[in-house]
Amino acid sequence: MNYVRLFIFTVAVLVWASACNSGGTPLNSATPTAAPYRVGIESVNSGLAALDSYRAAYTATFTGTRGGQAASGIIETEAAVDRLAGAIHRTMDLEADLPQAGSSSGVSEFYRVDDKVYLVNGNDVIWFQVRPGMEIAAEDVGFFDLSQLLVLPEQVEQPPETVTLNGRPTRKLTFTEQDLTNPNLLFQHAAGAVWLAEEENIVQQYEISAALRILTPMPHAHILDEGQLKLTYSLTDINGQLRISPPEGGRPSPLADLPRPADAEMSAVYPALLEYTSAISPVSATLFYQNELAELGWTQVLTTVFEEKAQLAFNKNGQTATILINPDQNKNVKVVLSLE
Repeated sequence: MNYVRLFIFTVAVLVWASACNSGGTPLNSATPTAAPYRVGIESVNSGLAALDSYRAAYTATFTGTRGGQAASGIIETEAAVDRLAGAIHRTMDLEADLPQAGSSSGVSEFYRVDDKVYLVNGNDVIWFQVRPGMEIAAEDVGFFDLSQLLVLPEQVEQPPETVTLNGRPTRKLTFTEQDLTNPNLLFQHAAGAVWLAEEENIVQQYEISAALRILTPMPHAHILDEGQLKLTYSLTDINGQLRISPPEGGRPSPLADLPRPADAEMSAVYPALLEYTSAISPVSATLFYQNELAELGWTQVLTTVFEEKAQLAFNKNGQTATILINPDQNKNVKVVLSLE
C-alpha cells in the first residue's frame, strides 16, 4: 500500500512540473509590476530662489463659472527676475470675462527695481518708493498668480522620457487625473506632462488640459470655480543675462506714504486712488486712521459712520485724503484711499 501512495504522489509532482514548463502558472506565483516613478518636486516654484535670473511664462485658457456666473477668457503672464540686479518685471495680458473679480482687460506691467515700484497701465505710469520693511508683489496690485493652479503629481506610472529642451537634458513625465492630488482642486479629467531640468532639478515646462472643480478659492488665482482649464508654463533664460529697465517718466504716487495695516493686501493702485483689504474690523480701521494720520500732522475734517461703514477725510498742506471703509463679502474690510 505504501508503494501505491508513493507512486501516486510522484505522478502528481511530475504533472505539476510539466504544467509549469508548458506555460502554466502556480496559484501562489505573482506577476511583477513596474514601480511608480517619483517626481520629487513640490511645485513649479521649487528651486527658483537658487537661480540668479530667469523668465517664467504662464498661459491660462478657461471657460466655466465663477460665483455662479459664466466666466471665460485667456490670461498670459510673464515674470522676469534678476536677483543680482535686484530687479523684477511682471506683465499680464488679460482678455477675460471674470464676474466679481474687479480686474479689467488689457495689458498691465509691474516693475520693482531697487526700492521703487512702477505700475504701467497703457500710457499711464506711476511709481512710489517702497518703505523699509514693506513687501509688495505684483499680486498685491491685481496680478494673478497662476502657479497655484499648476499641480504636480507626486509620482507617475509611465517611465520618464529623456529629451533635450532648450539645450538642457530633461526628463519628461506624463500624467492623468489619477496622478494628481490637491486639497483645493478636484480633477474630473486631466492629461498633462511636466519636463524636469536634470541639472537644476526644477520644472522647465508644464502643460495640462483638465476639467476640474475648485473646492477652496485661492487668493490671486480665483479665475473660476468649475469648468475647463488649459494651462501652460515655461522657464527660460535660466541664469542668463537679463536687462530690466524701469519705464521712463511717470508720476509719483503720494498715496504710498499713507499708513496701512500690516496685513494690507492692495487690490488696485492708481495715481490718486489706492484700494486694499485687511482682516481688521471696520471699527479698528477707523481708529487706525484717526490715530496714525493725527501723528503724521493730518487734521480730521470729516467723520461719517453708519453701521460698519465709514467715510473719513483729513487735510494737510492743501491736500485732502479721503478714506472709505467698507466690510467685504469675505468678512474682511475694504479700504479705498484717495487724494486731492
